[in-house]
Amino acid sequence: SGKTIYSYNANGTLWQIDYHQKKPQQSDLKLYHYDQFVYNGNVIEKINRFDENAVKVGATIFTFNGQGKIINMHQHSYGTDTYASVDYGSETGVSGITIDYLYNNGQAMAYNMKFKGGNKVEDQATSSTGASEGGTYSYDFNINPYAHMNLPDIYLSNLSKNNMISQQKAYSGSIPSGVPYKFDYAYDAQGYPIELTKHYKSYVTGQDLYKTKTIYTY
Repeated sequence: SGKTIYSYNANGTLWQIDYHQKKPQQSDLKLYHYDQFVYNGNVIEKINRFDENAVKVGATIFTFNGQGKIINMHQHSYGTDTYASVDYGSETGVSGITIDYLYNNGQAMAYNMKFKGGNKVEDQATSSTGASEGGTYSYDFNINPYAHMNLPDIYLSNLSKNNMISQQKAYSGSIPSGVPYKFDYAYDAQGYPIELTKHYKSYVTGQDLYKTKTIYTY
């Protein structure tokens, strides 16, 4: 079980995100870390992360170009550093984003995303060790609330304007034990999700494993 609470500034921009989780030895949800946002005007230039004792444990810093797009990122977390550079391109009807990551252990990863109709429809990640992961994705026509929150992260994972309803993934190297394959939503009258049931299966056997439920409160 878990809960994520979003708090806002008076102008509607994000101020803080609190992450709560229920651990096996506890009977209720406990705060385990929180993020605070630092702005330059209306642009997020830094996200500071703190543990449950208000000790700073990391930060993500963003650099933007003249068009307001992220071009560089640096994430420091518990003594480790990740650097990323971002490039933008387009083909006929398809826009693309390429992120090159460099980790403090000397390894690297290239991550390519393709967008169509405002949604990420395909991606491919390849590491310097030879491992890879890729997928194709489909969406409904309702509103993805995270796309409207100005909520960047080091994977730029909140860009799709609609909600994912299915995905097909392929892995080489490290293979997860369970992968999501089906997404069932309930919506309010404005088209915002109020409930998501996500179904997981075994990547190796295709057997259904479990499902999770997310409740959205506005």
